[in-house]
Amino acid sequence: MQSGKVTLNAPLGTYLTDYPNRDVATKVTIHHLLTHTGGTGDIFGPEFTAHRLELKTLDDYVKLYGARGLEFEPGTRWQYSNYGFLLLGVIVERASGLSYYDCVRDRIFKPAGMTGSGSEPEDAAVPGRAKGYMRQKGAWVLNTDTLPYRERQPEEATRRSAICCVSPRR
Repeated sequence: MQSGKVTLNAPLGTYLTDYPNRDVATKVTIHHLLTHTGGTGDIFGPEFTAHRLELKTLDDYVKLYGARGLEFEPGTRWQYSNYGFLLLGVIVERASGLSYYDCVRDRIFKPAGMTGSGSEPEDAAVPGRAKGYMRQKGAWVLNTDTLPYRERQPEEATRRSAICCVSPRR
């Protein structure tokens, strides 16, 4: 947005021209996604559980959930949506030409001096990485088996020659 590549009031389909559900693509705006008012639903549930280890890229989520309809008319109510924010990540990738993770690392974390922050895949060894827990049958257990999985890819495979859509402040 800061670089002018993404407009708040533009519909999702402006950036994801191949989005499977045309109703969603034409009605849901970037603003709706940012404010959890898009009606795009969430990712967690039986479908996620069945396909968790197959969902390795943001586009994999769009392939799984993109054809489903809206849960409510965009802008009429608020409902937290991990899927809506995932769609914003896909838009960042398309607008920037970088993977979402590379864009955030290069344009946000590095300029801010956030050297201990990142979104490394679960199979990457990360010193000091926080572990999540959940209560299950009265006991606290690691939540690792419930988390989205991201495949590790070589950095050169995810980098492209475009400039990311988020520019550091100068």
